Amino acid sequence: MQPAAPTHRLTGRFLDADLEREFHAEVFDLSVRRFTRFSLGVSTLSMLAYGLHDALVVPEVHLAAWKVRYGLFAPVAALTLALTFSRAYPRVQQTVTLTFGLACNATVLGIASLTTPERHVLYASYAVLFTTLGPFLGRLGVASQALYTALTAALYAALGRDLLRAEPAVVAALLATTLAMGALGALVARQHELRERTLFLQRREIRAQTAALAEERARSERLLLNVLPERVAARLKAEERPIADGVADVTVVFADVVGFTAMSARLSP
Repeated sequence: MQPAAPTHRLTGRFLDADLEREFHAEVFDLSVRRFTRFSLGVSTLSMLAYGLHDALVVPEVHLAAWKVRYGLFAPVAALTLALTFSRAYPRVQQTVTLTFGLACNATVLGIASLTTPERHVLYASYAVLFTTLGPFLGRLGVASQALYTALTAALYAALGRDLLRAEPAVVAALLATTLAMGALGALVARQHELRERTLFLQRREIRAQTAALAEERARSERLLLNVLPERVAARLKAEERPIADGVADVTVVFADVVGFTAMSARLSP
């Protein structure tokens, strides 16, 4: 679904800078702020709770794994969560959620570098999953998702060369999977951006039509009150019958002023 206003071919952002700012302000207040606070909070709890996973799956290195998980990830997660409550968050949301995602990937890849080759794939595969979920949990845009994927791949390549004791074919396969799933995430992010902007334009059009309808209704109200008394106009709008006031006893006088027609013809209005 393509929005009516022109958008960037790759990122899906509006080409009109003012329209893009209006969109960002509205959507951020409607959903992004609350959703990312929730998603980052739940993800933080999950990552910290996985310390139990370390103790059960890699008991021989679980203390070193905890140093990575609680020494690296926990402080970064606390900082990013604090930033979601700051006034600067609307301006730095993409940077904050990107940093959070990179901290998650650095944590699992760091732990993978401590484990045996048999456990390496398990921990390294979490990075692939986190990279794919970027647009969903972090509301990353196309550019941020592409950067997230590239940095994760670079980190994995560096660790794979120097620290990870896995077969080169395994490292290459996981690296290729990371890039492929990251690209899929970028595609999802683009479709999400286009859909959100289409909905924004629809809301914008509905607001404009509602305002025009309210103005036309007020104009009709003024015209009606120029013709009918307020009580009669109210009955007409309420579809009451009859709309006229009833009077039991009336006297009607018909009078003709002699010479009035000729006199009024000589006077100005």
